[in-house]
Amino acid sequence: MYTVKQIFNDTFQIASFDSDYRYPLAVYRIQGNRCSCPARNPCKHQALVRAFKELELGAWGFEFTGKNVQPFSLRAFELD
Repeated sequence: MYTVKQIFNDTFQIASFDSDYRYPLAVYRIQGNRCSCPARNPCKHQALVRAFKELELGAWGFEFTGKNVQPFSLRAFELD
C-alpha cells in the first residue's frame, strides 16, 4: 500500500508499506516533475500523485493493479 501526503503546493511525499502497515518501507518526495526514487522519471510514484490530485480531500491509500492505480479511502485517518 502507498500513501500520498501533500507537503507544500507542488511537493508530495509518498510512503510504501507492507502488509502490516507499521512502518513505511520507503519514503520518496516528488517536487514538481522530479521524484527522489532511484527509478528513471517518470516513475510509478508520479502516477500516484496524479491519482491523488484527482481525488476529493480526505485520507487515501493506493494499490497498483497491473499498471493502474487503485485508490481506497482510509477511514481510520478521517476526522469527524
